[in-house]
Amino acid sequence: MTQISHLTKSPVTIYPYSTTGTDGTVTWGTGVSYFARLSNKKTYIKTPTGQVIVSNGRLYISGDVSNLDDRDKILLPGSNTVYIKDFAKMYDRYANVLYTVVYF
Repeated sequence: MTQISHLTKSPVTIYPYSTTGTDGTVTWGTGVSYFARLSNKKTYIKTPTGQVIVSNGRLYISGDVSNLDDRDKILLPGSNTVYIKDFAKMYDRYANVLYTVVYF
């Protein structure tokens, strides 16, 4: 159990980006379900290109969520779909991932 396991109560499903067709249609792979802490706090995020975007919320997921991509989509409780804008991993002093923060 990690430091935030007891706070992660909301079921969410992350669908990995798969392909974009020639007509612009995006497809996603099979979703993976997690329990997460959901926060609707707005945050300003600076992209690698220097552009500032607004994140309307974030998820805290216990442990390491591998293979995240900023083109993935998330199914939140209540059947709301959002898209990943950024993510970060929080580490302990031994370089173990404590939790993953996903901004949407």
